[in-house]
Amino acid sequence: MLEEIYLIRHAEPDRRSGIAYHTPPGPPLTRHGIAEAQAAAAWLLDRPPLCLVSSPFVRTRTTAEIIAGQIERPLRIDERLREGAVGERREAIRERIADCLATLARGADPSVGLVTHGICILTVLELTTDGRIDLRGHVYDSGNHAPTAGIWHGVRAGEAWQWQLAFRPPPATP
Repeated sequence: MLEEIYLIRHAEPDRRSGIAYHTPPGPPLTRHGIAEAQAAAAWLLDRPPLCLVSSPFVRTRTTAEIIAGQIERPLRIDERLREGAVGERREAIRERIADCLATLARGADPSVGLVTHGICILTVLELTTDGRIDLRGHVYDSGNHAPTAGIWHGVRAGEAWQWQLAFRPPPATP
């Protein structure tokens, strides 16, 4: 039974790369983004999930590969964790994330790390709390509810989930 989830937002992407953000493969990480992913991995070393599951986008996959390499955990790619497509309805995102969570709940791993995008993180938080999570104090770049390479930690408490933003990477140095 799934008992613990780490929701890991991808590290800082290069939005100036000229590569479309919402269309695969999406932009790569910046140098600072690579450092953010390494910092997230260092934080997870003392509490590693048993496996990582990542969106197929370059920014998430690179973040996940850095983390998986440092914490020595297997990595799977799951299309359901992809970025919201231009024009994709919120309900469609909700359905694919709910399906992903149901698959994970039936799996053998009690602890997983999901490396994904802001909209998917928001959706997991809403689904696991019946929409009762208060995110007013958690608004970051582009309206996301996790900073780049930020980690939400969730623990199952009966049928409910308890969440806290457990890790924020250090800011970029000038």
